[in-house]
Amino acid sequence: MNNNNTITKEYLENNFATKEYLDEKFILSDERFDRKLNITFRKYTNEMKQHMTDLTTGFREEVKGVCDQVQSLDEKISRIDEKVVKLDEKLTRVDMNVFHIKGVLKEKVDKKDHLKLEKRVIILENQKIA
Repeated sequence: MNNNNTITKEYLENNFATKEYLDEKFILSDERFDRKLNITFRKYTNEMKQHMTDLTTGFREEVKGVCDQVQSLDEKISRIDEKVVKLDEKLTRVDMNVFHIKGVLKEKVDKKDHLKLEKRVIILENQKIA
């Protein structure tokens, strides 16, 4: 500016940043930003790796606990299945015994009826002869 408070070409060239100056500042700030970013990412990368390791360890422990419970339940189911098979075998034997008993009872009833009929026939024969 001059004494008349007007803007001159010299004032603009000396007091305002040029394109080259700004480009150089941007490049320098980019480089500093990249260095800071790399340091920050390295720091967070290590922290994230540690966090993921912790999560994985915890997850594995929980999964192991679940696997143990599933194995325990599987063993219980196997024992129950064996008991059911034994009960089924016993029930089959009981059913066969009941069937046999029914048959024997029928035969016993038939024998009683047969004895009664035999006695009646003998009585009828004795009456016929007499």
